Amino acid sequence: MIRYAETNLSTKEAPTQEKIRLSQPLAERTKETARKRAKTSVRVRTMLPAPHRLRQFRDFQRVYRDGKSTTSTLVRVCVASNTVDHTRFGVVIPNKLIKKATQRNRKKRQVRAALQALLPHVQPGLDVVVSAQAGLVGAEYADILADLRNTLTKARVL
Repeated sequence: MIRYAETNLSTKEAPTQEKIRLSQPLAERTKETARKRAKTSVRVRTMLPAPHRLRQFRDFQRVYRDGKSTTSTLVRVCVASNTVDHTRFGVVIPNKLIKKATQRNRKKRQVRAALQALLPHVQPGLDVVVSAQAGLVGAEYADILADLRNTLTKARVL
């Protein structure tokens, strides 16, 4: 069923075919606007590839329990070996540190983008959990990238 956007319909008399003015179908309109948006906006994907993501709670717990940690002003990095042939990353930003979810998610995206930039230089076979420290709240992306590079080098991940 095609829905139409209705405009200028009289409510006093029964509409006839000649008095009804219909715009183009809604489905066609949404397709056109989607095409316009696709042409004008550039979307950058900052997500880590799926094999490089640490997802399971038990994996995070294992890294915290068995791993070695290194701390800097912005992040704390815990590193443990894994059984797969690639390195997996997890990012943790506690609610105590950044209260608002939008700000917390923005910092997570910035950390993930920095990790993706460093991914080609990372040694395989490790699980890494990056936890935020108090300095991360006001840090810019360039600061995060530099600090993460230094911390991962100190932890012998790079």
